Amino acid sequence: MSVRRRNRLLSGIIGATLLIVMGAAPPAQMTDAAFTDPEPMASGTFTALTLAPPQITSVSCTTSLLSGGNTVVKWRWPASASGAGFTSANAQWQLASGWQSVPTTGPVAGEYTTSFNQAVLTGLLTSVLGGTFTVPVRTAAGTQWTSATSSSFTYKNSLLGILLGPTCNYANGA
Repeated sequence: MSVRRRNRLLSGIIGATLLIVMGAAPPAQMTDAAFTDPEPMASGTFTALTLAPPQITSVSCTTSLLSGGNTVVKWRWPASASGAGFTSANAQWQLASGWQSVPTTGPVAGEYTTSFNQAVLTGLLTSVLGGTFTVPVRTAAGTQWTSATSSSFTYKNSLLGILLGPTCNYANGA
């Protein structure tokens, strides 16, 4: 008998023996898996907080040869933000140095008062000799969340503003 034939015969005998041994082994026993109990499911609704900008209620502005004048802005939090715990520190005004909180008094009957000196905002010459500037305000919550829109006030002073007086108006964001 050749070596090759002997190896085939030996492989066949080993294979047949394994099949007989495996067939004679007892079947696997049934078990209860630990994960078959039903679990109740909870459901809920999540609503993202949408930040709305402060709502300006009035703006008054004056001009002065010595100080450049003042703008007083009265504002309140919109109804959608009531109960959210916002304070005047959550109102950020965009000044020359970027978005920042400015000293504000209140609330008195829900209304805050913020005063600006035009000399600080635009420079003394611009506010006395004439000029226009707009200052937006937005809501900030933490360091990453801000309102998508902003409210703003616009100060306009003509060349004869010291005699005629400046005009101010405002626009509220949604």
